[in-house]
Amino acid sequence: MNVDDVYLVQHHLWVLDTSVFPHERQRLQLSELDLIQAYTATRPGAVVYVPTDKKKVREHYIGWEEDEDSERDPNDMELDEESIKTLCYEDVTLLMLPNPDGKRDLLVMEVTLRHTKGAKRKPKP
Repeated sequence: MNVDDVYLVQHHLWVLDTSVFPHERQRLQLSELDLIQAYTATRPGAVVYVPTDKKKVREHYIGWEEDEDSERDPNDMELDEESIKTLCYEDVTLLMLPNPDGKRDLLVMEVTLRHTKGAKRKPKP
């Protein structure tokens, strides 16, 4: 994607899109994810959850509470980093840097991408 494509996607999302989101916060999150992917040139799997195991896909889309083990509490879903690998709020840092020109401070976002392709094979420091 080049800059024009990113502009068209964002323009459609904010100006032309008439669909209703369950919560409008999701429109903002979708816009942020598109921009993060465009700025960092990452694969979608580094930013959002991409299930690869068939059992995990079934649990994610159909519902884990419909499993054979019916003794689980539906309100007690255990989520850990190994089962769902996605970009979290703790991976995004917003900073205000002073502007050398003195007009307005600069807002900077630092994104830590932990789940890129080949991250499992890289040695841990």
